[in-house]
Amino acid sequence: MQALFCDVAVIGSGGAGLMAAASAAENGANVVVLNKGWAAHTGSTVMAPGAFAAVSESWCSCGDSVQLHIEDTLFSGKGINNVELTEAVVRNAADAVLSLERMGALFDRDGDTGNIKLLRPDEGHSKNRAISFQRRIGQEILSTLRAYSLRVGVCLKENHQVYSLIRSGSGAVCGVFAFNSLTLEPLIIRSKSV
Repeated sequence: MQALFCDVAVIGSGGAGLMAAASAAENGANVVVLNKGWAAHTGSTVMAPGAFAAVSESWCSCGDSVQLHIEDTLFSGKGINNVELTEAVVRNAADAVLSLERMGALFDRDGDTGNIKLLRPDEGHSKNRAISFQRRIGQEILSTLRAYSLRVGVCLKENHQVYSLIRSGSGAVCGVFAFNSLTLEPLIIRSKSV
């Protein structure tokens, strides 16, 4: 049985998991990421085929704005969106693009201006605000996040299936019990945060 201790244990190596892991490691945390398969090859982020939307002063269609992007998103959600969450995601989308570029992501750019190239409006958008990378944005995002996470010291435990969370006497989550799905070797991770 393998046993590890870390500051932060992240379950899942999709876009959110790897972004959180990289951020924690950048801030000095000892981070372990567990993923049920190969990182950058499993989960929903890798399935994103085309683009994601963001509005910035550096790139935007004529007449577009963050507020219009929020309105489009809420309208497309048919009233079931969490308004505060939608606003937060849209307001931070351009910063996420710039963070991913800083980490090494390559987005399609206009050959003449060097600006990020915006695709035609995707479903639910009234303006061109879709950013892409050769129509395989999910793969680019995860490949970038995986490589960057490793560069900043994140420990990736691929092919590890989480079996249960470990709780303290007070009920707080303080670790993870998992097993390697290829070898069936158990793994216990004690962590300050999961």
